[in-house]
Amino acid sequence: MIIRILLLSLLAMLIGSVWLGYERGPFKDLRLLFPAAARQAVEPLFEIPVLHQYRHGAHIYVGELDVPSTCHRIDAESIVRESYPEQVSINLSVLTDGDSCEQRQTLKRFKVAFQASPEARVSVFLDGKRSTLVITEAASTSSLEALPID
Repeated sequence: MIIRILLLSLLAMLIGSVWLGYERGPFKDLRLLFPAAARQAVEPLFEIPVLHQYRHGAHIYVGELDVPSTCHRIDAESIVRESYPEQVSINLSVLTDGDSCEQRQTLKRFKVAFQASPEARVSVFLDGKRSTLVITEAASTSSLEALPID
């Protein structure tokens, strides 16, 4: 009986010290330790509207972005990490092809395709910054593969 009381007292003290340590300890506000991570969590994500089609085991995304001049282009690449469901990163980069260009906002189209299951989890980065896709499913009668890229 005394052993039981001692064990319960010890357990209560342990739980109390963990609780007090958590509430008053150095880990109460992790944003102070990791300010960059805290800022990233509250920054709004850039939204990229795209058409999506899944056909014969392949995802195809087509979208358009405003670029600063007619000499700019969009490079699009996908990286598929093997898992189930697959983890896919779409990396979009706005690059320039020359120096003497007409400086006006121009819409440029991009297309990216990759093999993955329908359940694949896709994340997108524009010039290294996490963004989000605003997806519209393309009609099953159309083919995004045939759309020309600027």
